[in-house]
Amino acid sequence: MKFAIIMPFYNAEKRLALSIDSIIKQSYSFLKHVEVLLINDGSTDGSGAIANRYATKYPNNIRVLTVPNGGPAKARNIGIHNVREDTDFVGFLDADDIMSENTLASIVAFLNESNVSMLVPAFYYLDDFGSKQKISPHKLNYRFANGNRVADIEKEPEAIHFYIGGTFLRYDCLKEFTFDESLYFAEDQLLITQFLLKNRSYGLIADAGYYYYRDLKQKGSLVSSSWKKPERYTPFLQKVYQTYLTDSKEIFGKVIPYVKYLIAYHAKLFFYKENTYFREVLSESEQAIFVQELQRFCRKSELVRLWIRHTSRSKEMMCSICK
Repeated sequence: MKFAIIMPFYNAEKRLALSIDSIIKQSYSFLKHVEVLLINDGSTDGSGAIANRYATKYPNNIRVLTVPNGGPAKARNIGIHNVREDTDFVGFLDADDIMSENTLASIVAFLNESNVSMLVPAFYYLDDFGSKQKISPHKLNYRFANGNRVADIEKEPEAIHFYIGGTFLRYDCLKEFTFDESLYFAEDQLLITQFLLKNRSYGLIADAGYYYYRDLKQKGSLVSSSWKKPERYTPFLQKVYQTYLTDSKEIFGKVIPYVKYLIAYHAKLFFYKENTYFREVLSESEQAIFVQELQRFCRKSELVRLWIRHTSRSKEMMCSICK
């Protein structure tokens, strides 16, 4: 089985080698079965040189594509367009994350028993506190409690999936989709949801792991800046959430519970205490439009109250907006 792994990177010299090494060290032969596409998204640090050294060492397995900075969606699309035609599955790895050594072997074993077009390993946070690191499971890891299995989104609407890191997609199916380059966040969530609505099930690989690196020394500033962009609010709702509703109605004739769960799970981010930022970022008229749109999507996703499990302040914000 042939794998292509796409890794966009931008100024990632700190951990890029670790990420690439986690692919090379796979127990399923890297030299025989794996191609890595490193997309240099306009880096200005030493990460380009690191990538080039790996490509020189493994010329049959690693390619570096250098492009002007255009964001993760464009970089991933470039990677997809350059995948070899004999590829079976395309995986995505962020430039500071790592995969467990058995990831590809576990996927191959799973596919010998089940015919699915998307596979996902268990997801863990690798938190860097400077002097030590801590590994903790993602909140959605409840999906893996029963081991390796197939999740059917029509029968199991709470088995939501929306992140691209560690996700593997059948290449013949992926060709029908592209990452929306107008989005600088949630572009992966949009593609994965569209993919799942069409393909309807995916494989859960409980015995493999994807480790998402978080530098907690920088986390606060990164989170703050991401919520200080006006396009994170009304344009996001209208672009992403509305696409979920429209696609679900076109495919199933209705908004299926899976889509409601997904919107509800993601919408709770707007109720975190940090997200009073929208009052700073948006004018009063823009705030009114945003709240109106959020109310509309909360009503359409009536399961939202099942997912809000935060502080009383968050609950108060949720109730005031979704009333």
